[in-house]
Amino acid sequence: MCALQRNQLPDACRGASLATALNPKIASELLFNNNFLSVYSFSVRAKEWKLLPSSIRIADVTINAINSEIKQTGQVMVFLGAAEKYVKLPFKYYQLRKILSIRASFSPQRVIIKISGKFILNVNSSFNFMVVVLSANVPHAYRQFNWTNFENIRTRFKIKIKDKT
Repeated sequence: MCALQRNQLPDACRGASLATALNPKIASELLFNNNFLSVYSFSVRAKEWKLLPSSIRIADVTINAINSEIKQTGQVMVFLGAAEKYVKLPFKYYQLRKILSIRASFSPQRVIIKISGKFILNVNSSFNFMVVVLSANVPHAYRQFNWTNFENIRTRFKIKIKDKT
């Protein structure tokens, strides 16, 4: 298995060892797409996280809109859904004197979510995520738009989110 250094994201590992370290890819759903913006949704249930040493959990998700051009000139943002609101990753959560850190890394056609920290995970829990992929072709009218707030994106582009329950 790929050896991870403290605070190192799994995409720093190379070759087949990364594939064996991760769980099977989790499917995403395309909610919105135009010539400069794609929005994907996915959920990760507690049992779908791959547990690595040092209390690290990993989820590997397919996002087809992420390509080498997007990585070089565009932008990818991941939002965690919590109580009808979305917070942009990276995110830290404090639980009974313990800290939970949730981060995302990207490579072509994939997002890897990493949760690190010792915390209590309810086996029935599910984490809901939104991935926003922006190309470099954002029209001038949207250059000053607040892309870091998912509620703004959702409202402006009338993105419908299906109930995950």
